[in-house]
Amino acid sequence: MSLKGLLKRIAVFGAQISLAFRNKQLVSVKQVQVALKLAERRVLPRVVHGNRVLRLFQRTFVPRNLIRPFATLHYRNVHRLYNRREFRLLRNTTTFSPLERIRNIFISNPRYNESILEERYPSSLDGYEIGDYIAHGCNAAVYALRVDDQSQQAGDYPLALKIMFNYDYSLPERYIWEGMGAELVPLKQCPQQALVGQMRGFKSLKRQHPNIIKMHTAFVDLMPQLKETAELFEEAAPSLDNFGLIHKPKTLFVVMKRYRTTLREYTLRHNMTQRAGQVLFGQLLEALAYLGDNGITHRDMKSDNILLNYDCDEEIPHLVLSDFGSALVNGFKLTYVDEFTDMGGNLALRAPEISRKTLSTGQVLDYSKADLWSAGAIGYEMFGQQNPFYSRYSSKTYRESELPGMSGITPSIIKKLVREVLSINPLDRPDIKVASNVVVLSLFSLWKEVSNGGQSLINEFKQAVDKHNIVNKILSLFAAETFTARSANNHCHSSELQLRATFFSRVIYDQIHQSLTYFENNQH
Repeated sequence: MSLKGLLKRIAVFGAQISLAFRNKQLVSVKQVQVALKLAERRVLPRVVHGNRVLRLFQRTFVPRNLIRPFATLHYRNVHRLYNRREFRLLRNTTTFSPLERIRNIFISNPRYNESILEERYPSSLDGYEIGDYIAHGCNAAVYALRVDDQSQQAGDYPLALKIMFNYDYSLPERYIWEGMGAELVPLKQCPQQALVGQMRGFKSLKRQHPNIIKMHTAFVDLMPQLKETAELFEEAAPSLDNFGLIHKPKTLFVVMKRYRTTLREYTLRHNMTQRAGQVLFGQLLEALAYLGDNGITHRDMKSDNILLNYDCDEEIPHLVLSDFGSALVNGFKLTYVDEFTDMGGNLALRAPEISRKTLSTGQVLDYSKADLWSAGAIGYEMFGQQNPFYSRYSSKTYRESELPGMSGITPSIIKKLVREVLSINPLDRPDIKVASNVVVLSLFSLWKEVSNGGQSLINEFKQAVDKHNIVNKILSLFAAETFTARSANNHCHSSELQLRATFFSRVIYDQIHQSLTYFENNQH
């Protein structure tokens, strides 16, 4: 059929449709589809084949014919780049050093960091069941707690509820958040209402650290009437007589993981061992290193504010730092205004650069290494001794030469480190991460060979021009020991595994270089 015949058929078909519209006799959709298929299969191919113009148009504008020349150019360009510039298709591949590979393994693996696992908890007191009283201080009381869930076993209270003391129930709710907001520093997502006052500008911690107390949520709610109130902290709670007269007596509630005991109670009841002291001291320094990275200083360091968790007496406890009510959250410096300026919560372990300062209005106090000094004093307790600054010495008046020696179970490398940490001048103290590295490195069994005269690795480190290679070698051995720590009857406690993993997840070359110098010519 010619093009003229096709046009004639189309015109006839159009006239039929027009007539059907006039007579209101519309053709069905099915009839139209049949007609179009017939035209597509029989009429159009013959018309195109018989008409040179249409055939040229069809062959010219077929999509594959348009793309083919450009594809050829692309393949030629790729071939040229591959041969002349050694081009590789996997352009985004990155070469990692052994240290980076180790760090990537430990930084986000739940096997070595259980604290990254998250759960959701109710945000009001009605969603919980309050259990037995645990303890109280000047600012809060702690009770056992569990989610109000019928599926839980009787007597099982895995949580703790910290009830903050609100001494003025007449104040609006926003003053509760403003006055107690620093307690919520460990929360991964700090409530917006708390970011006022001293917490203004604070950025929530990016991740949960295993050695910082695990807080689940916080909220303001009505103060409950508990049976211990009248006996233990009557002045901090509304009395039964005036409870109904106070309009909504509210306070701040903090829901957190429940821990078994404090460091102070643990050291009084247990005979400390060398290994336990090293692991506990290392965990405390790791907590301070993480706070330092986030511009936070605790300022209330004491053994009562360090919580421990363990399943049996033979196990080395897992340590967390708690009670952040006195923390500075936006840097390490504080401007002294007057006698009401909060200088920190614990006078006995206040660092000498703070306690010896002659205070005047406008003076700037630097707390950047104050927590490290307090940790050095607590180190005595971790190795089975009495803290010398609780009774015998004062940070205001002591001399470095008067510091008592540490117990016989303390490794010599730790003795050397603690003495430097307790330097009166903060510039003489090591960096917090270097100090933590020294403690963690002292745990690895390789140093036993070093102390027996095998100084080969240390000598190799001292003589090496490129120290990165020997550092990679040492850390690779340590990582391999950690991977196999629970096999072959190695008896590595979970708290030590956690400490090693935390160390590997943040370590960098320069800090390791400084830390290894402590092991030179040292008898472990």
